[in-house]
Amino acid sequence: MSYRHRTLSGFGTTRLLIIHPANSEAEPLRGSLIEYIVKSSHRGTSPEGLTRYEALSYVWGAPSTAHEITINSLTLPITANCDAALRRLRWVSQDRVLWVDSICIDQTPEGVEERNAQVAMMGDIYENASDVLIWLGGGDEKTDALFLHLKRLYELRDDSCEDARAEVNAQFMNECEHVPQIIEDILSRPWFERMWTLQELLLSSHATVQCGGQSMNWDAFCQALMLVEALFAPSSKGSRNFINCYYAYSDFKELVEVDAGAGVTRTEDDDESDVRKDLSTVVHHTRIRHATDPKDKIFAIYGISQKLGKPLPSPDYTESISMVYAKATAEIMRQDNSLWPLDNVWSGNRRTDLPSWVPDWSDDLRWSEDLLSDLGALPVNHGDRDTVNHWDGPVEHHDPEILISSDCFQLTLRAQTYGAINTVFDSHELVAVRRDVLAMSRTSAEHALAMRRHGAEQIKYFRRIYISLSAERDAKLRLQTFCRLLLTYSPTQPLKSFERGSEDLLSLLTASEDLETRRVITTYALDKLIKAADSNQHQDHIVKLVESDVNAALDVLLSSNLDCGSHEIYAKPHEPGYKVVHLLASATGFYNLIRGLIINRSIFTIGDGLLGYAYGQVHVRDVIAKFQGATSPHVLRPYEPNAYQIISPAVVKADREISPLVEGRDWAEIVLI
Repeated sequence: MSYRHRTLSGFGTTRLLIIHPANSEAEPLRGSLIEYIVKSSHRGTSPEGLTRYEALSYVWGAPSTAHEITINSLTLPITANCDAALRRLRWVSQDRVLWVDSICIDQTPEGVEERNAQVAMMGDIYENASDVLIWLGGGDEKTDALFLHLKRLYELRDDSCEDARAEVNAQFMNECEHVPQIIEDILSRPWFERMWTLQELLLSSHATVQCGGQSMNWDAFCQALMLVEALFAPSSKGSRNFINCYYAYSDFKELVEVDAGAGVTRTEDDDESDVRKDLSTVVHHTRIRHATDPKDKIFAIYGISQKLGKPLPSPDYTESISMVYAKATAEIMRQDNSLWPLDNVWSGNRRTDLPSWVPDWSDDLRWSEDLLSDLGALPVNHGDRDTVNHWDGPVEHHDPEILISSDCFQLTLRAQTYGAINTVFDSHELVAVRRDVLAMSRTSAEHALAMRRHGAEQIKYFRRIYISLSAERDAKLRLQTFCRLLLTYSPTQPLKSFERGSEDLLSLLTASEDLETRRVITTYALDKLIKAADSNQHQDHIVKLVESDVNAALDVLLSSNLDCGSHEIYAKPHEPGYKVVHLLASATGFYNLIRGLIINRSIFTIGDGLLGYAYGQVHVRDVIAKFQGATSPHVLRPYEPNAYQIISPAVVKADREISPLVEGRDWAEIVLI
C-alpha cells in the first residue's frame, strides 16, 4: 500500500525523515517521518529541545517505479538518485535524521498548498541544518583517488608548501591516468547545474560534498580545486559549472556580510555600476541553471531573497508562469532600485506570453562558449561579461521611477530617445547557415561544409559593413567609430593593436577585389585545407567552395580554429603574396576576436553619427532610448501611440563626443508592454 502524507499541524512545520540503519547497501530502505517546527536562522545549531538534522542536496532525476522507501510499513516511490544517496548515507548501527524534499514534502497534486508553504520555508530549513549533504552521485576508483588527492592538497594549501604540492601533484598525475577528464566528469554532474541546489548551497551554514564513498567539506573542496586550476579546460562545461558555483557562493556570503553590517549608502558621487544590487547579483548567477518546472527559476531563490532582506513574492504554483515572472521582475527592480532586468529581455527561445520588459527566466541562458566554439569564434573572457553593455554618454544620478500596472502587464519609465534606426546590417543567409551548423554532428562532413559556408557568409557580412562605411562622407572617422564599437565586445584588448587589426582586415578585404590577389588568397587557403588535421576539410565540395568563393578562402586563412599543425605562409617582398601575408599577420587575431559579435546580434546606424549593435533582429525605424537610471540604451519597437515593446539592450558609439548629442534632450514617460 502506498504511503500518504498526513496534513501538517500548522504553519512553520515540516517533516524530518528518520532513515533506519542497515548492515549493507543492498537492504531495503526503511524510515519514518516526524513533524518538526522550523525555527528561524539558528545557523546550523539546534536549540535545546529541537532535533538535530542534516539536509540532503541532490538532483531528483527522472521519475522511477523501480525504487521506493518503506515509511511506517507503507511504500513511497523515490527516484534512482535519491535511492542511491540514501543507501550510501544511512548508518549501520543507528538512525540518521535527514530532511529530503521529495520525501518530506507531499508531492501529490493535492499537496500544492503544502508545497507553496514548504518552498517558502526552505531557506530556514537549509540554514538550520547541522550539515547540508551535497550528493554528486556514485563514485569509482578514479573519483575516490581524486578526492583523496584533493584532501592531501588542501592540507598543503599554505604558500610555504608550494614545492610539496608540486611533488604530490606530479606523483598523482603519474599514478592516475586522465586526471583532467576525471575532474571534468565530476564538475559536469547535474548537481552543479540545477536551480534548487544553488539555494541549498548558498543558505547552508556548513556543507559537505559527497561522491560515492568519499566526502569533503565544501570550502576545502573549492580551495583544493583552485590548486589544480591548471588542469581545467578554460571554457569546458565542468570549468564553467565550478566557476558559477564558486562565485555565486562567494558573492552571496559577501552580500550577507555587507547587509549584516552598516549596509551600502549611495551618494550622488557613486557610479551606478558600483552600487550593490543584491537580487540582481544572485539572479545573474542563476541564468545558466536548469529547472524542470519553469516557475522554479524564481521560486528556487525565494529563500535567498529572504536572507538578503529583499523577499520576492511568495511561491504560488497555482499562478501562471507569465504572472510569476512579471511579479518577480517588478520586485527585483523595486528591491534593487535597478533596471538590470531590462538588460536580459532578449532571448533566442523567448516565451510568447510575457510582456516585453519581463525576461524569460525559464530560458537557461547558456554562456555562449558552446555556440561560439561551434562557429569558430573566440568567447568573451569571463571577467569581461558584465562590461559588454555600457554607455559612453552622461550618467544621470537619479533612481529610476518605476511604475507597474496592477495587472503586471505595463511598465512606465522616463526616457530620452536618440532617434530611429535608419540602417541595419544583418544577414538572413548567415542566420540560415548558422542553424545548419548547430543542427549537424560536429564530426560529420556536412558540418565541415556548413562551417566553411558560415565562414564565407561572415566574411561577406563584414565586407558589406566595411564597404558601406568606407563610402560615407567621413569614412575614416566612421571606420574608427566602428572599430571602437567592435572593441566593446572584447574590452581588454589594447586600442592601438585593435585599430591596426581593423585597418588590416579592411585592406585585406579591399585587396581581395583584385584578380591576382584573389588567386594568391585561394592558393594559400587550399594549402591550409590540405594540411588540416580534420580529414573532412579535404572533401571535394569544400575545395570547390574555397576555389569559387574568395570569402570562403579568406575565412580559411583567418580562422584560428582550423588545426593545420605548423602551417605557415612565406612570401618575399617582391612576390605577389607578400601583401596578403603582411595583412594576415594582424588581421587574423582581430577577426577571431570580433566574429563572435555577430552571433545573435545586429549592427545598425542612426542619425547624428551614431553606430551601435543590439541582440536579435532589430528593424529600421526601431527607436534607441535611454531610460532614467539604466546603465545602457535599449532598442524599442513602436507598438501603439506612446507604447513600445523593448527588444534588447544596445551598445552605441558616436563619431564624436557623445555627450553633446544627448544632453538637453527632453525626458518623457514611455510605456512598455
